[in-house]
Amino acid sequence: MQKKNQNEITVLIVARNAATTIGRAISSVRNQASCPILLVDDHSTDRTVAISKKAANYGLEVISPPIHGSLGETRQYGLNHVKTPLTILLDADDAYLPGRILRCQEDLQKRNASIWTDEVILMDGTSGRKIKKLSIPEFILKHQVPFRLFERNYLPGIGQIGFVTDTAQKIKYDTTLHGPEDIDLVLRMLLNGAKVTYCKEPGYLMYAYPNSVSRNLQNQLEMYRRCLQKYSVNNIIKFYNENGSTESESIWGAVYIHIRLNQFNDAIKILEELNKKSNFKNSNDWRPPFYLGSLYLICNKNHEALDLLESALNTNKRPDIINNYGVCLRRLRRENKAKENFNNAITLYPQYLYAHQNLKSFNYKDFITLPELYTKNSRDIYIL
Repeated sequence: MQKKNQNEITVLIVARNAATTIGRAISSVRNQASCPILLVDDHSTDRTVAISKKAANYGLEVISPPIHGSLGETRQYGLNHVKTPLTILLDADDAYLPGRILRCQEDLQKRNASIWTDEVILMDGTSGRKIKKLSIPEFILKHQVPFRLFERNYLPGIGQIGFVTDTAQKIKYDTTLHGPEDIDLVLRMLLNGAKVTYCKEPGYLMYAYPNSVSRNLQNQLEMYRRCLQKYSVNNIIKFYNENGSTESESIWGAVYIHIRLNQFNDAIKILEELNKKSNFKNSNDWRPPFYLGSLYLICNKNHEALDLLESALNTNKRPDIINNYGVCLRRLRRENKAKENFNNAITLYPQYLYAHQNLKSFNYKDFITLPELYTKNSRDIYIL
C-alpha cells in the first residue's frame, strides 16, 4: 500500500444513487493508497453513503450540496472542499488500476505540471468485460500544449484527470454544464497557461452503461457547444499557432470547431478556399470531399453534395459516406437507391445509429453524420 506523501492528494468522487458500484470504486482507492477520499453525495436515496464508509474504512469525508444540481455544480461543490495540494477524480461507477494515485502524484510534482491524465480501459458496465484500451493519441503527445482538445475530446477520460488543486479552484467549474464540465475546465486551464503531463500506462477502468451521461450524444454535443461558445474561433486558432500548430492543423481545427458550433457556412467557406487550391474531387483522401459534401448536404445544396460524396465513395467505401450519400439520394427522390445505401452502411457497421434512424424515419427526418464516424481503436486514425 502506498504510504509516501499520503496526505498530499485527495480522491474526489461525486455520487448519486451509486450503491451498486461505489464499493468497487472506493475499494480500488484503498487497495493502493491511504490518502483522503472526499465523497460528494448528491442526495442519494439508496445505501451509497453506508457502502462508501464500509469500503473506505477510514479517511473518508462525506459532504452534500444544498440541492441536487448539474454535474458542474456538484463537482465545484466538492472542489471547494478539497484541502490537499493535489486532487484526482474518480467517477462513482468506475475504478482505478493499481499504482494510479502514486503515478499521478509523482508526475504532477516532478514535471511541474498542473494537469495529469493517463490511458483508460473501457469496460462494458453490464457484463464487466473489457471493450478496448483508449490510448492517448500521438498527435496530442507531439505538442507540448494539447490545443487540439478544442476540436473534440481526443484524450480518453478527460474527466478522470488529476490536477493542482489551487489552479483548478481559481479557474472553477462551469456550473451550467452537465456532461463535458471537465473538458471545459481543462480548456480554460490551458488558456491560463496550465501545463499538462501524460502517463502512457492504463490506470483507469471506465465502465460504460446505456444510461451514462457520456452516452447521451445529444447532451454531449450541446454541452460541448456551450464550452466552445466562450471563445471566438479566431482566438482559438491564434492559440493553436502560438503553440506550434502546422498550417493544416490550424485550417482543419477551424473547420472542426465551426462544425461543433453549428457554424456550417463558416466551415464551408474555409473548405471552398481549399477546394480552389486543390480540387477535392481529384483527391486521394476521402475526408476533404466528405466534409465539404456533408456540409453542403446540411445546407441543402444537394446537387453540389452529390458530386463530392460520390468522389469520397470512389476513394473509400465507409459507412458514414454511404449514409450521407443515401440522404442525398433520398432528397433527389432516388428513394430505392437511398434505402440500399442505408442498408449497406448498416451491413458495414451494424451498430450505426444514424443509418438505422434514416431507415426508420424515411419520410420525416435526415440523419447526417458529421464529423466522421469513429469505428477504430486508435484515435490517431481521425486526423488530417
